[in-house]
Amino acid sequence: MKHIALIGLTASLVACQPAFINGVPNEASPYFTVPVDSKVILRKSVTVPAGEETAFFQRGQAMPWNKVNQYGTYCSLKLAVRRDAPQTINPDELVVRKVTQENRFRVAYAPGTKLATLDTDSSFTYEVLSTVMQVQSARQPDIKEMACADWSTPQGITPISVRKMRQALGDWADLQIAKP
Repeated sequence: MKHIALIGLTASLVACQPAFINGVPNEASPYFTVPVDSKVILRKSVTVPAGEETAFFQRGQAMPWNKVNQYGTYCSLKLAVRRDAPQTINPDELVVRKVTQENRFRVAYAPGTKLATLDTDSSFTYEVLSTVMQVQSARQPDIKEMACADWSTPQGITPISVRKMRQALGDWADLQIAKP
């Protein structure tokens, strides 16, 4: 019963964060969506490992997926093509062409897995709502999208805020929000 009350309280508090305050975007609100024509300014080069197509960012650091704490806030920068050699994404200005909210990242526990909080075998899938920005670069056409996610309660209904995106990206990139 305590868990249900906690979910309700969290949902109530999140609902108190309006997308705009006096006409100004509220970047702390999960309901403020990055507008089309915003820009992702990449400040540093990042290398995508061979055989991969995605670079990940969390707590201001670039890292491979196996180092990402999937229960925290993180962003990814995805290329259109996976190659057998490492790929470098150079500093650039990416224009946001489309923004969607998608249940993309799932954490699944196989049947028979013992969870620390449960006395019995458990199996479940937890979907995390991701903000997916289709981006375009004139100089690096292989850059396809930036997606950011935040494992949070309640499950799958709260988009990530721009403030949390900025924290995940750190000095690697900046978001320049277009005027709506």
